Amino acid sequence: MDTEIKFSGNQHSEKKGKNILFIISGSLSMFLWGMVLYLSVSVYDLEPLPPGYGFLYPIMAALSLLTGNLFFGHISDIYGRKIPFILSSILSSSGIMFASISQNYVEMSFSIFLANFSLGGEETVLLSYIFELFQNPLRSRLIIWITNMANAGVFFTAVSLFFLSDNTIQIRDFLGLSSLIILVLILMTRLRFQESEKWIESRKNGNKNFDIEEKAKEVWNYSGRHFRILSDFEQLSTGTVIITGFLLINIYFGYIYSNEPYYVSIITTFAGTLSGIILGIFSKTLPHKIIPLISFPTMAILVVSAAILSFYSLISMGFLIVILTARSFMSEIGWGSRDLLQTELTFTEYRSRHISYIRSFSYTILIFLYYVVFVLHPSLSLYLIIISVVEITGALGAIAWYFRGVETGRKDIS
Repeated sequence: MDTEIKFSGNQHSEKKGKNILFIISGSLSMFLWGMVLYLSVSVYDLEPLPPGYGFLYPIMAALSLLTGNLFFGHISDIYGRKIPFILSSILSSSGIMFASISQNYVEMSFSIFLANFSLGGEETVLLSYIFELFQNPLRSRLIIWITNMANAGVFFTAVSLFFLSDNTIQIRDFLGLSSLIILVLILMTRLRFQESEKWIESRKNGNKNFDIEEKAKEVWNYSGRHFRILSDFEQLSTGTVIITGFLLINIYFGYIYSNEPYYVSIITTFAGTLSGIILGIFSKTLPHKIIPLISFPTMAILVVSAAILSFYSLISMGFLIVILTARSFMSEIGWGSRDLLQTELTFTEYRSRHISYIRSFSYTILIFLYYVVFVLHPSLSLYLIIISVVEITGALGAIAWYFRGVETGRKDIS
């Protein structure tokens, strides 16, 4: 009997240790994702683009995020979570190392595509993995805190490049060395992961008669109609706000409009990192349908106000950055709600594909907006008006979900 108890305790300790490794690895990969996204801006100085091709690097980043989400979402549901998780590390390491030694804009474009392809798709797998490995309330906190590391990655990179901005050799060394260290740590931990038990079970049993409408009635006592349309609208609208806002405000706004790329990214991503930590602390008590209502309407009000003031030339750049920083603080709360709902609103067997479809729509919108920004060169006020349209749509999705949606944080459908 004593032997059995001791063995059980060892099993528990081993599982706990692997879970800690998972948390470390997932956090590092999101941190690295933030670095790569921000470096999609800084590489302009490493390998300048020909005149008229200013859109190439950001389009490559967004296109690779889109295709990476679709690719990894599909293979993760078919072959499991572990293999894609390891594969993404290998591909991202290849892309980042190649970026550090690229000698022209063609090689740099390819390296940006490869790195973002793997790291963008990895978040899709990561969310599925977290949902299936942990139980609430720890699961909700980990989803919020781990994905929040993307903000920390941008913040760290922007601060570092602020001091290295005049030395391209040092920037290359920084890119190669820091990413190499992180990727070695990621691979060392991931090789010890176990496959998702829920995914294995789903492959044995199958969910071929997948019906979110029926499950919503069964699990959450949903009494309305058109649940799938409602849930998809909430996810598509709010997800697009998060993706477009994160890249067009936190990463690219300073580069395009303020001539202070490092400064703007530093303060906006610091605000997002801080709010993500706070949200994780209170995620145990906050209903999941409340979180989007707190964030998205507030974000819309802030950006619309900035657009109106800018249109009538009633706002200075300094005050505009203050407003966008406040918006970034709220956006991490929205980011957390997006990731929670995207994992909770589908079955295990379809989870990664579902997340990839939602995100791919958002990246498609982002590619279109990149074209508008980098080819048509809109004025600052028009730039903010364009973003405001997206923000208002996200606010409508959050409001509709609050009044007609369900509370997904208490019971799982898989």
